[in-house]
Amino acid sequence: MKKFISLLLCVVFMIPSFSACSTGPKMVETLSENLDSACSHSFSKWEKTVESTCTKQGRQERTCKDCGGKEIRLYETLPHTEEVVKGKPATCHTTGVGDGKKCTVCGEITDSGVFLPIDESLHQFEEITVEPTLLISGSTKEICTICGFNKNGENQGPIDPTLLGLPVLNFDGSYRSATKSKPVTVKATVKGDGLNFTCYATLKWQGNTSIKFDKKNYTVKFYKDEDLTDKYKFDPFGWGKENEYCLKANWIDATQARNVVNARLWGQICAKRKNLDPNLKELPNYGAIDGYPVLVYMNGEFHGMYTMNIPKDKWMFDMKNDETKRQAILMGAQWGESSRLFEEIPKGLSFQWEIEHCSTENEDWVRESFNRVIRFLNTADDETFKRDIDKYIDKEASIDFMIFVYTIGGWDNYGKNILYATFDGKKWIPSVYDLDTSWGLYWDGTKYEEPGIGLPVANKTQFVFKKAENKLFTRLLDTHKTEIVARYNELRATVLSDKHLKEEFSSFIGGFPLLAQMAEEETWPEIPFIKNDHDKQLLDYIPKQMAEVDEFFRDVSKMIR
Repeated sequence: MKKFISLLLCVVFMIPSFSACSTGPKMVETLSENLDSACSHSFSKWEKTVESTCTKQGRQERTCKDCGGKEIRLYETLPHTEEVVKGKPATCHTTGVGDGKKCTVCGEITDSGVFLPIDESLHQFEEITVEPTLLISGSTKEICTICGFNKNGENQGPIDPTLLGLPVLNFDGSYRSATKSKPVTVKATVKGDGLNFTCYATLKWQGNTSIKFDKKNYTVKFYKDEDLTDKYKFDPFGWGKENEYCLKANWIDATQARNVVNARLWGQICAKRKNLDPNLKELPNYGAIDGYPVLVYMNGEFHGMYTMNIPKDKWMFDMKNDETKRQAILMGAQWGESSRLFEEIPKGLSFQWEIEHCSTENEDWVRESFNRVIRFLNTADDETFKRDIDKYIDKEASIDFMIFVYTIGGWDNYGKNILYATFDGKKWIPSVYDLDTSWGLYWDGTKYEEPGIGLPVANKTQFVFKKAENKLFTRLLDTHKTEIVARYNELRATVLSDKHLKEEFSSFIGGFPLLAQMAEEETWPEIPFIKNDHDKQLLDYIPKQMAEVDEFFRDVSKMIR
């Protein structure tokens, strides 16, 4: 029985060895190396040192732990076995290779495959159209969707800006050399919206705060000759023929609308004035600027959306140089107490006041005449002020001025951006300019302020000024409450109604085509809020601001005894 079990175990342990041998290369020879015949030998396990391939015999070794000799088994080589290696087809832009053969044992390539050249018939074309803009050319192309090859294409230049329905002004020359005090001479071409002429022009920077911005305001004067001796006067928008205009960049106001639309609203307020000064009746906008959307190019390249405005100078008031008259325009040009609180103007003026025009060569009378107004504002008692104000400053214009500034939230206009004009050297008429700091827009365009922030508080018997005080406004509120409230209610139902305000702004903003707005955003991405919904902000702000103004004037009416 024991012999049977031993035989069975022997058979069981022999089966794996037999199986492994039958599926691998056959052993063909056994060798010995440095074996000591006197040693009884204690061998390690067999270790494969060489794998059989189609070019090499396999090899196994084991080592005697006592004498260090070895026993070696050599196995037969494997058969050379080839398989097909798939090639890579050619495409419309890359070469290919046909199928080849390669031994799976040794890796030898026996057939490298046939070279396949680029096959341009494999292009897959699709027509792609690039629409032109004011900045880039348009094109129609057939592009391969696989490799991007452009089969053929038809290009067209950028859109002709004169097709957009706005005047286009192009200035050829070294415009970058201009400064506020140094104009440069350029060649000017004006086309579109019924205009078509070429002439010469001078350009210089315009403004005070605005000159720090990258996109400049310009004063432009047109001439027929390069020597600048013969003015080129034209009437683009029904203002009367002139050769000087202001190109406003409106940097802080991406809507481009506040300055011009506010000025137009002021003109509409003047038109409803019962006792409008006769000198204002025939002026383009009753002694305020007006403007029109234009596109400006420099040396043939888009430079931006601008408004072409009436300059705030003598022709806006139809004044001339005339020694026989006492006509002048005094400007509050810098923010400060001198202009807000009506402090007397010293000789030589102060930095807060500038004389924009004087009809006579000697300007001393301008300061003396306005100081007369200042002394009256500061010294007259309420009864005298109420009775005699029209001898010094136009009462109705002053009330309109106060209502207007409070309405638009133009607190910047409390002490600057104010014009006072006189046609007789005695009585002064207030007017407005530079009205972009309004309807919540901060003076540098970097933020929006809360509605009503510039309004004073009507506190039972007195007024508390949160932002700033204007002495003229204070005296009017103290002495003319009934007239002020009545005038506000009249204007609120007409010029200052929410509906009318929104219509005026929407209409002006819509005057700039979408293509022009897109080009502006790409050309001047640093303009504050240009990527925001600035149009919506303005239109949404109007009713909120008007609600605050309504509340203020209701409080004023409660103070009336």
